[in-house]
Amino acid sequence: MSTTIKKINDALKRNGYKGEIVRGDGYHYFVGEDFDHAFSTSVDVMYTSHLSLDRWLWWAEVYRTESRERQDHTAEQVQAVTYIH
Repeated sequence: MSTTIKKINDALKRNGYKGEIVRGDGYHYFVGEDFDHAFSTSVDVMYTSHLSLDRWLWWAEVYRTESRERQDHTAEQVQAVTYIH
């Protein structure tokens, strides 16, 4: 069974992700609310079918976790600055 953008995006939605994967020129990347704060959301894979659906979901979780951690850290910094002033 070949992995496609549609299958990945359907799986992301089924698993509660707020975002999707899109194809760039020689790579893919995740966009959307769950990925907004990650440093990078790209996966350097030319063809969608070169990775299994499970591996794409693994990458989504990596980037969602990073995004949440950075968002939490940013919120803590804002609170600290607000408290100081």
